[in-house]
Amino acid sequence: MSARNPDAIQWIEKAITSGINDNEAWFMLGNASIQNRDPDRARNAFAKMFQVKPDSAAAHLLNAQMMVRQEFEEFAVKELQRAVALDPRIPEAHYLLGILASFRNEMDRAVNELETEIRINPNFAMAYYRLGEAYSKQDQWPQAIPMLQKSIWLNPNYSGPYIVLGKGYFRLNQLTNAEGVLRRAVAMDPTNFGAHYQLGQTLVKMGREEEGRKMLERSQQLRVP
Repeated sequence: MSARNPDAIQWIEKAITSGINDNEAWFMLGNASIQNRDPDRARNAFAKMFQVKPDSAAAHLLNAQMMVRQEFEEFAVKELQRAVALDPRIPEAHYLLGILASFRNEMDRAVNELETEIRINPNFAMAYYRLGEAYSKQDQWPQAIPMLQKSIWLNPNYSGPYIVLGKGYFRLNQLTNAEGVLRRAVAMDPTNFGAHYQLGQTLVKMGREEEGRKMLERSQQLRVP
């Protein structure tokens, strides 16, 4: 916690050697190793924690996921590439590569990775959502909307794709559709600034200025930290 990761690693490894062999110890060792920029040690720790072989595609994928959580994206990309090299069809590796590419605004790469993930795992709602989102960032709404719809059909209980879908309908001037999905998003996530803002814009464009203005005011209240 005081950022003395080499010292932490030394003491955690001593604890493990002395017989403390539980998940918390391996988790702490893995995280300290990531912070210390030691991906191999981290991968070995997480492999022990999750009971997979340390040189397996699964171990590289788990290590990458933990690196993403700690915002070590460049290390995570290398681990994901190793995972895919060992097992090109391992679930969620291409998904994470797509997310990381999107973070770097490499949208063509993001689309390619997310499309690959969907071919591997066509039941993965989040992959459709992120692919739709990637298309939306390129203003390719005819491609984005079907992906967002599929995400919702697979998992109707997450507000994210509803908001992006509402924005797409708004951009295409399909205002009734936009209002419907955005009201659903607001009902699911009543503290979401984006859902209220997009719904407010839609209502104003539909000529319902007073109702839209109230929704926009509410969005500003939610945006205040």
